[in-house]
Amino acid sequence: MAQGVRFVPRSVFWYILIIGGMGATAVAAHSPDSFPSFLSFISKSAEKYPALWPTVFYSALAVHMLEAGYVAFKAAASGCTVRDTTLWGLQTLVLGAPSTFLFLKALAKAKKV
Repeated sequence: MAQGVRFVPRSVFWYILIIGGMGATAVAAHSPDSFPSFLSFISKSAEKYPALWPTVFYSALAVHMLEAGYVAFKAAASGCTVRDTTLWGLQTLVLGAPSTFLFLKALAKAKKV
């Protein structure tokens, strides 16, 4: 079994992209009229399909939570320290797939060694 996977942080680019996207989706779900006029298609889609943006937001949130649990479980099972397991889980909770793919790549590399 691998000795665990050391935590590897993703670049700030991913944090800005994902947090910005999740934030915009949360606003669209809860206050769609607050978007500026050049993004009026969001307000219009929320009027036409009222369940669309809340469904998208809560689905994305659920997927991030499931991915974080999966990554934390795999990290602990692979022998990661509590610190590394926690950091992998938290990063994946925020970033979702970019962190999950990075962890799985690092895990595969650690198993080859």
